[in-house]
Amino acid sequence: MLSYRDRYYSKFLDALDKRLDQGHKDYGDKSFERPLAETVGEIEEELLDQAGWAFIAYVRLQETKRAMMLMDKDRQASAGAISGGGCDASNYESGDSRDRHGGDGRASGCAAHPGQGGGAGQ
Repeated sequence: MLSYRDRYYSKFLDALDKRLDQGHKDYGDKSFERPLAETVGEIEEELLDQAGWAFIAYVRLQETKRAMMLMDKDRQASAGAISGGGCDASNYESGDSRDRHGGDGRASGCAAHPGQGGGAGQ
């Protein structure tokens, strides 16, 4: 099996090469002639952009995970797998197991929190 480096590094270098070519077409060699402080400022802006996009991706991932937990809960409920006071995955973010598991503070072992107590997930 190929390593990640073997699979992706040449693709990364190809993408970088295309990006550098496009920059050269758009700006020529002007980037190499700019004052270093301007270059550092550009790098700082790019890093902030990357961090911002990472936050957006993180939020979307969290929302997707939450939706998946709720779909699992609905699927189990329709199959009769959840009985009175089961897990409320919509309160998962609160971090309070009493909110998630019927008010008694015990983990139910539900699909959203498998292995956290007696129940279907054990």
